[in-house]
Amino acid sequence: MTAPTPAVPWQTLAADPATVERYEARVYRGPGPTDCHWWLGAISDSGHGKLRAGSRPAGTSRVVSVHVLGYALHHGAADLQPGAIVRHKCDFSRGL
Repeated sequence: MTAPTPAVPWQTLAADPATVERYEARVYRGPGPTDCHWWLGAISDSGHGKLRAGSRPAGTSRVVSVHVLGYALHHGAADLQPGAIVRHKCDFSRGL
């Protein structure tokens, strides 16, 4: 039997300046206000963007899906409870 995966501390990760900097360095935003944002960093086997977020010394380090982190950064993390679904606006795995 495996232990349950702890909930991702989205608010903590979204408030971490180093995580925000790593995220922003890997996002390409289209020129228009409604254009898709494209992830230029690591991609998982399922085709979704991934990023190591948080701090290893603080114990918050983990690899997360960037579209969910982007949601937490730009819309807040209050409604990101376990089981919440965040879809890609562009409906393409590399689009945020």
